Amino acid sequence: MKLYKSYSIKNILNTLIFTVSLLILLIFSKDNFESVKKSVSIFISNIIPSLFPFIFFTEFILNTDILTTIQNSTGKIFSKLFSVTKKASPAIITGFLCGFPMGAKTVASLYEKDEISREESENLLKFINNCNPAFILSTIGIGILYNIKLGLVLALSHYLASVLIGILFCKKHSLNIIHKNEVNLNSFDKINLNLKQNIFEIVKKCIKNTLVTLGMILGFMIIFNLSFCILSKFLIILNINNNVISILSGIFEVTTGVKNVYESSLDLKIKLVFISFLLGFSGLCIICQIYSTISKYRFSFKKLLASKFIHGIFSMVITYILINYTNIFNIDTISVYSQIDQVKRSYYVYNMKKAYLLSTTLIIVFLLIYYIIQKKVAYKNIGYKKEGG
Repeated sequence: MKLYKSYSIKNILNTLIFTVSLLILLIFSKDNFESVKKSVSIFISNIIPSLFPFIFFTEFILNTDILTTIQNSTGKIFSKLFSVTKKASPAIITGFLCGFPMGAKTVASLYEKDEISREESENLLKFINNCNPAFILSTIGIGILYNIKLGLVLALSHYLASVLIGILFCKKHSLNIIHKNEVNLNSFDKINLNLKQNIFEIVKKCIKNTLVTLGMILGFMIIFNLSFCILSKFLIILNINNNVISILSGIFEVTTGVKNVYESSLDLKIKLVFISFLLGFSGLCIICQIYSTISKYRFSFKKLLASKFIHGIFSMVITYILINYTNIFNIDTISVYSQIDQVKRSYYVYNMKKAYLLSTTLIIVFLLIYYIIQKKVAYKNIGYKKEGG
């Protein structure tokens, strides 16, 4: 009996899976090396420039009282449009401007602080997990498609689809919710607590959290690209069409998938439609990144997966309508890059990324200056309170 227990079916299966996985890694070691190398290259050249400033921006507003300003200035608009409370506005802003996984991280932070309810958190997670605009316009539009016009088509489709999901699928509920932290929002105690935060400590914490998030993104990219690299070998053996393999690669990891679809033999319009779906769906790699930031709160992974699939379908349909039934974008025109050599093209892309990094750096500097000024005002208010008391 003891012998049977020690060799249970579960143990045998686990041992078999481990052995097969190890053999596959050894057999395809050369391909695995190239896959990891390619993932790191894409991460350094495209992901860091497009994501680092936005991740830092999100971390900064989450660790300061700028959230209060955002809630006061945008809360009414978002509460009417998406049937959420004013407290949810920072999650919507970071979800649309900073992209994944920062939208979900903001939701998790607000939920943990009891700023928003569980129901509201689930509603937000349906539509705030988007690509950031710099990723679509710079990394995808310029870095991969070599045409900013195509990037605009994809960006417009992506965000329209997200807004539609927020309007159509978010459950209606009362907006007159009083949260625990709302009562003392502008109290003397809260101001005094915020004053204890040192600006340099905040920046250090934001940089640390940003690097941790980027490290997580790189890890997921390597895992999913490596998984698809191995799967693609079997798909080739089964004589699966190369175009199908290119699309499937985007189901695993979106950046590599978009590149593969664009380099496929499909018609340009068909390429754009599939790329739009991939950006909306975001790939299993991104979905797992998003869920890793909210998993400890036990939100539904199935609902997240379903919402991303719907986002992909909506984006796909909107892109098809834009390129076939409107005159807004004439994608049949020659690409602005088609007449220049690779060296000039690389130089142009490099300068675009440099200009983008400079502009986002200026935004961060502005936020730092704004925060310091707010602190000085708070100190003066405390001085007045003491004199009056």
